[in-house]
Order: sequence, then C-alpha cells, then structure tokens
Amino acid sequence: LMTQSNPVADAINSIMVDLAFNVPKYLGEVQYITISGLLGAVMDADVPMTSTLGTNVFCRNSTQGVVTRGLGAWDAATNSLTFEICADLEIETDRSLGALFYFRNPTVAQASPSNILVRGRGSVYLPNTPVVKPGTAVEGVPQGADPLKAVYWFNTRKIGQQTPLAEQLNVITLTLQPNVLVPAGTKVTVSGLFGAIVANPTILAASPAAGNNGHQKFCVGATAARGAWSGSSASLILTVCAGQSLLKDTEYRLTFGVTNPSQYQESPDVSIQASNGVVVPVALMIRDPASLVGVEFGSSPLRIEVPTFVTRVVSQSTPLSSASNEILVELISNVDMDTATVTVSGLLDSKPCTDPVEISMVQNTTAPHPQKTVNNALTLWEEADGILKFVLSGLVSSSGYRFSFNVRNPPAATRAEIVEIDFTVAASGTNGVGDAVRDVTMPEAVMTKLAGEARGVAGGQDPRVVVVEDDPQAGFWNGTGTRDGAATCGDGYMDSGEECDDGDVTSGDGCSSSCKCEDSPCSIRLGVSSPLSSAVAGMPAGSILELEPGTYSTDNHCYLIFKTGIQIKAVAEGVVFDCSSCANAALVLAAANVLFEGVEFRGLSVMSSSGEVAKRRSLKFTDCTFTGSQRDEQAGLHITGADMTITLVTCNVLSNKGGGVHFDVSNGQLTLSKTTMRKNTNTLFSGGGVRVVSGSMTATGCTFDENDATIANGGGISFESGTGTLSLTDCSFVTNKALSGQGGGVSASDAASVTMIRTHFTLNTATSEGGGFSGDVDVATFSDCIFKSNTAGTAGGGISLVDRSGVVELSNCTVTNCKAVSGAGLSLYGTVDLTRSAVSQNIALSKGGALTFQGGGTTGISVSDTQLFSNTVTDGNGGGMVVRNGDATIKACIFSANSATAEGG
Repeated sequence: LMTQSNPVADAINSIMVDLAFNVPKYLGEVQYITISGLLGAVMDADVPMTSTLGTNVFCRNSTQGVVTRGLGAWDAATNSLTFEICADLEIETDRSLGALFYFRNPTVAQASPSNILVRGRGSVYLPNTPVVKPGTAVEGVPQGADPLKAVYWFNTRKIGQQTPLAEQLNVITLTLQPNVLVPAGTKVTVSGLFGAIVANPTILAASPAAGNNGHQKFCVGATAARGAWSGSSASLILTVCAGQSLLKDTEYRLTFGVTNPSQYQESPDVSIQASNGVVVPVALMIRDPASLVGVEFGSSPLRIEVPTFVTRVVSQSTPLSSASNEILVELISNVDMDTATVTVSGLLDSKPCTDPVEISMVQNTTAPHPQKTVNNALTLWEEADGILKFVLSGLVSSSGYRFSFNVRNPPAATRAEIVEIDFTVAASGTNGVGDAVRDVTMPEAVMTKLAGEARGVAGGQDPRVVVVEDDPQAGFWNGTGTRDGAATCGDGYMDSGEECDDGDVTSGDGCSSSCKCEDSPCSIRLGVSSPLSSAVAGMPAGSILELEPGTYSTDNHCYLIFKTGIQIKAVAEGVVFDCSSCANAALVLAAANVLFEGVEFRGLSVMSSSGEVAKRRSLKFTDCTFTGSQRDEQAGLHITGADMTITLVTCNVLSNKGGGVHFDVSNGQLTLSKTTMRKNTNTLFSGGGVRVVSGSMTATGCTFDENDATIANGGGISFESGTGTLSLTDCSFVTNKALSGQGGGVSASDAASVTMIRTHFTLNTATSEGGGFSGDVDVATFSDCIFKSNTAGTAGGGISLVDRSGVVELSNCTVTNCKAVSGAGLSLYGTVDLTRSAVSQNIALSKGGALTFQGGGTTGISVSDTQLFSNTVTDGNGGGMVVRNGDATIKACIFSANSATAEGG
C-alpha cells in the first residue's frame, strides 16, 4: 500500500510504503527493495528514509563499501528509488515494514502514475508487483492520497469576517495564493457562504492589510472590482479580468460586504475552486479560528451569534414587606460589549434606597470577570414602569457579573396581585475596533427568578414575592448573622418548650436557667445583642421586655411580629431603633394590647397581620419619638392594613421627610393624645404632619407645628378617608404649609364628618384654598375654634368648604387677621349655621372680607349672634359678607367697620 500526504503541485510531499514479506529475513541477509515508476518526483540522489520500525532500518552501501544508515538511492533516469534492509536487522514473516520518504511534487498537474511497481532482490527474490493505491481524498482532492497525483492549488486560501453579530453589516476577507499562474478568464468560485445576504453584482474592496490589489484582479464584464453572487448555491464567482492574472506563489487579498443572517449558526464549510483558464479542484478554505468580540471562532466566516444574556438570574434577599431588600442580578453575556447600558424591568412597587440608584458589583466566583465598573452617576430609575437602567464600562463574554442594589419593599403584600409579572433584562452598547465597531442590542429577555427560601418564606428569593409575615418559621432567623449552632436554652432565641430566653442561663433575672418565666407577667431585660424579634414572636401574652439603651439596628431588631400582647419598655433614655438608610423598622401586628414605651424610632412601619385574630389589633405608643426618617415615601410612622387601633400618647413626631404619620387602615382608628407633630415634610404626597387615607382619626391636646406638604394638600393633616371621621379637640396648628395645594393647617377631602373643638389655627398657609382648613365633607362642626393670621392663595384664609360640603356648623369661633383672594375669613358652601362667632380684621383681594357663601338649591346660610367687623376688600365687593345663590338669614349680628373698594362695604 502506497499513500501520499500532499497532492499539491510543486509542493513538498511524503510517501508511505507499507510492505510485508511472506518469508522471514534472517540476521546477516541482504535484501534490496526498488520502487519504480515514480514519474514527476523530484529528489536528491541520497534520499533520507525512516521506517515504522525505527530510523536505522534502511542502509546504503557506497562504492567504497561504506554503509550509511537511513538513506535510499534515487535514480532520476529511471524514476526509481532503491533501498536496502540493513543486514543486521531480522524481520519475521508478515511483519509490517513501513518506509517513509520525502520529495517535491511535479510542477504541473498530473494523475497518479499508472505503473508504480515494487520488486525485491537479495536473500529473497520478489518480482515486480504494482503498488496498491488507497483512492482516498486528501485536502478535499479526490484520490489525493494516490502517489504522485498532483493538482493546481491555492496554497493559501484563508477566509475571515469582521463581525459575528446577527443582522449586522459584515465584511468577509479572502486571502488567496495559487501555486500556478491563474490566467485571465479563470473563474474562481467561493462556495458555501450560507446565510449571507449579498448584493449582485458584488462590490469587491481592498483588504485593510496589503494584498496586491486583489480586488482589482476580478471583473464582471468590463467592470473591475466586481464579483457575481449566486444565491441558490451561496457562492461568489470571481472571474479574472482580461489582461490580468494571478501570479504563482503571490498572495492576494480582497473583501466584500454581506449582511449577516438573523439566527445563530456555526461557521459553514466554505470551499474554493477554479475552472476554465486553469483547473484547481475544490478545497476547503481555512477559516480564521480566532475569537472575535467575545464569540468563540467569531472570526470564522458567517459564524453568527445573536447577542443575549445566556445567564440572566434575579433574586432578592428578603420578601418581607417594608424591609430593605437587596436585589441581585446575575448576568453572563455571549458577546463582548463596550460601555453597555443594561436595563432591568419588572421592579414594580419597589423604591430605590438611593438617588441615583447605587449599583454594586459582586465577583462571580463560578465565572470570574475582568474588572468592570458601574457609572452610578448615569443610573436611571423609571419608577412608574419599574425599570432600572445602569451603565457599565463593558461586558466580557462568558464572564459572570453580579450586580446588587437595594430597594425598599412595599408596605403591604401588593405584589401578590401581580405575581405573573416578568422580570426582564436588555442591554445596548457597541463592540469591535476601528471600522469593525458595531452597535449591539440585546433584546429584552425574561430573567430566571430564584425560588429558594428567604427569611423562612418558601419561594422568598423570587423578587415577585412580598409578604407580611405573621407566623415566622425557623428559617426566619437564618442568615440574620446572629444564630449559630443548634437550638439551646440561653442562646437568646425562643425555641419549643421555652417561655423566655434572655441569652443566658442565669436564674433570678426574670428568666430561669431552664428558660421559664420567673415572674407573672413574665418580665426580662434585653440589650442590643439580643435577637429581639424571636422574643417578641415567642413570649406569652402580657410579657414585658425591658430594653437597655443602645441602637437596635440588626435584622433581628428590625422586623417584629407581635402574635400576643407584648409590652416593650425602655429602661432609660437612648433606646433607638435605626434600621437602615433605606427602610423603616417594621412591626407586624397580629394581637391586641401591644405597647411601646419610651422608645425612639428613626422610622417605623406598622402592618396588620393577614390572618384572622381573636381580638381587634391594637398598639399603643407612650412617650415615644419618631424622628429623622429621610425616606420620602415612608412616613416617620407608616401604618397600613386593616382593623387596627393605633394610639400615640405624649409622643413626638419630628423632622421626618416622608411626612410624620401615614395611616391607611380600613376600619382603622388613629388616636393621638398630647402628641406633637413638628417640622415634618411630605415631598411626594399630601399631609406633612399626618395623612389619613382610610380609617378615622381622633386627636386631643396635640400640637401641629411647622409641617409642610410641598406638592399637595394638608400641611398639618390631610384627611382623605371617604368613610372615616376626623375629630380634633384642644389642638393647635401653627405655621403649617400646603405649598402646592389646599388646607395649610388641615385638608379634609371627601370625608364623612369633621369635628373640631377648641382647636386653634395660626399662621398656616395654603397656595390655593383654606389657609387654616379646607374640606369637602358631609358634616363639619367647629366649636370654640380660633383661626388667626392664616393665608390662602385663592379662597378661605381661615376656612374653605367647597361645593360638595353638606351641613356646616360654626359656633363660638373666632376668625381674625386672615387673608385670601376671596372669603378672607370664611369661604363656605353647603347648609351653614354660623352662630356666636366673631369674624374680624380679615383682608380679601376681590370679595368677602369676612366671608363668602355659595349656595344653591336647598342650601343656605344662617348667621346669628355674630360680629363681622373691620374686614376689608382691597379691590372688590363685600367688605363684610358676599352671598351668591341660596338663602341667607342674618339675625342679631353686628357688621362694623368693614370696607370694600366697590360695592357692599
């Protein structure tokens, strides 16, 4: 069997002859082998030879009798190669003896010679025997393994591309070097460019690397630098121009443009051949194997990748309502990107903890990435759509990136209603260098949501899950950084069989060495190192937890679940709950008679449990302070849920950015007693001091001072509960402002009833109606109230009641020194009874220095035993009173020293 390795004309080649004798060769015997008929082969007289049995198998005797191992003798006249099997070699019968030698192929193409013979002489005579040819292909050349078959060839036939990105404009580069002169008219066909979209005729261009103007060598008709495209065979046909040729052993480069297909594909096998002027058989082109823009083999022609995140996972650290939550996004891209903008969608109801959102990068140890950075200054949060966009200095293909950012979970399990929401990720940017730079878009794709346990909640890692946890499981305390080892008495955690656990096994301190209560009710003392949440959730009803001074700020302090009526009392000043810059401490109320005493909160969220409870949930704060919360969407005390009574006694609610108190409790009651609301600001909603969305509110002996609603209503209070009642007794409202709305002191919109007794409004301001009070209510009662020096931008410097209002009673009230455009003292609608009151020294711009009344239908106003004096209209009518429509009854009243520049002084 005789096989060659290279069929290319004028190229170095090798032949392997596999021989086996049917008789043995013994030691000392001389055996010669001659191979004849090697037409066209070019060799030196001495031919180096090796064997599969080793390098010392073959010998050559010189005329002087010198034996040289590893050589054969070439006879160019007879095209024969003779070699001797060395005498000192012994070969058994049928032993394979492979002989390998090298030579140069013929310079012209030829078929394998038909009469290649092998014969033997010496110790064994072997007659001329034709060699066996394999008939197999080499380098794609049919029968290319047959000895001394030679073909014309492109010794260099490289192909590469500029970008592997789907649907992008791409540039294919060809590099060709023929081993024969290729004359004019020869057609060079490049086939197998499957998926490419190519114009016909195809414009050829020079390669960025020097290439002997290869593009100018080919024509379509008389037009140079053109090729013909065949879509059916995905082939580019290049015809050598008239008067041109491709020189032997000269390298030519050229490029042409394609549009990449839209789908993923591996690089197809691309072949090249030549016909007509000179025949070059089909051969596979050599694809550029280099990676490109992070795509493995991306330089190979028509290797196409659709940019995407092959790994896209989202999870959260906690599903607990109102908690500070770390969202973790894990991404692995299949392409490189420079300055990538990543868009994460689906973050509905979450509130970022910082503005702009601060993105942290966490090293992914399973797929480490080259160091990249996030430009937090360019991070954009689109709250309405739950979209986060951030800019990364780059993405490296197949590298793992983990991005985390903190959000505040909503204060109730609102996401339970939208559990079908998808979290998606997309990206845009560029990649490539120089002329190869391309815009890259990763279309929106759904992310995988982890579904493992978090804080004891099954599936809690799924960022769609938000729960008000009212029955904590063991896993609730896992991962909080404090529980270590098996459950045991004295570890601070309440476990089965324990009545208490104060973190030690010392008796005599209220909790015995066996974790049993020593007092009735059970009373223990805890400090900042204790897992307070476990004690709150597990101790018996009526227990008293005394807290030592310190800042309570860990996970075990910041989510408290009250399943029974527990009392928490500060031992001394300095007990502070300050949980994070992002979220308030959170309290889940599932019991009655819960008490906090003497505690300071830097923001607190109170939520009702989701299950049924035996008694109405109730919570009382005594001598507590709520201050310094800077979360613009959470009040200093933020209360949501159903069926709760919340009471504040001698508390201070001070300097909170999201308002002082937010109360949204269906069938709820908020009661304030001797409590101060001061310098609270609501920058997003109504109610600088208090906002009541649902439920009722009662306040007695309270002070509302310097509270602001910057974009809406109710500087002191915004009461928005359509079925609730608002009752204020012995309260004062001073210097509160509705900077873009109504009700500088109090705004009551769509309320069932409002009652105010002995309540004072002084120096309050509204940019629209009601410097002191503004409302549309079914029933409004004001008794022994004072409205002094309040200002409205439109109507009702003291009080403004709009046209929906029903029955309005004012008795023994004083309205003085107020200002408005109209109705400087009072601007009233509905059925009004004003009695035993004084309205004085108010100044209106256009009408109604003391009051204006707008009636109609069955409504009217009755004024009795009332004094209206020294009121002024600076540019209009009715210095004392203006009535438009409806009936007016005036009895036993005094109008004195009122003035108007037009009618009705």
